[in-house]
Amino acid sequence: MNSLRVLLIAFAIVLLTFVVTHVVPIPGGLHDLMKRTGGQPILDQQPAFSSDETYHRLAALGEPGRTMYRRILFTTDVVFPLSVLAFLFVLARFTSRKLVPPSAVRWLLLVLPFAYFVPDMIENASIFVMLSDFPVRHEFLGKALGYLTVTKRVSLFVAILLPAGLFLLAGGKRLHRPRP
Repeated sequence: MNSLRVLLIAFAIVLLTFVVTHVVPIPGGLHDLMKRTGGQPILDQQPAFSSDETYHRLAALGEPGRTMYRRILFTTDVVFPLSVLAFLFVLARFTSRKLVPPSAVRWLLLVLPFAYFVPDMIENASIFVMLSDFPVRHEFLGKALGYLTVTKRVSLFVAILLPAGLFLLAGGKRLHRPRP
């Protein structure tokens, strides 16, 4: 199968996964959680940068909301990032093969998808620990959570914008550096 077809399939899977996990009102899903908690945003939608703010928002969810949020962390909040990781990695490989950038850029392209995914999974695990132990506070996790969210988002944008920028710079031509 050619690499463009694989890239398009990976992109279609991300779009489908996004619709299923973020748009379709699945019972026990994100929309259900928001509805049951009076529209309270989950922590990775709106970062909190202090332990007090994090725990105030966790308290506002109520016990049923915290229970539902824990389930979401191991269902939709794993499935969607995995689909994004796969797409970003396929995009990085596609860009590396088509444009043949210098090895440092190629390495960066291939690492960036994981620079997005790893903080996302650490973020999920941190939220799960705080939800599971609530009302016991984990001060470090409460403070660090917003920074994990920002790191995840910046890495996601860079993992998308770097390949796009390389294609724009190449003007449709290959960035070719002779291989040793």
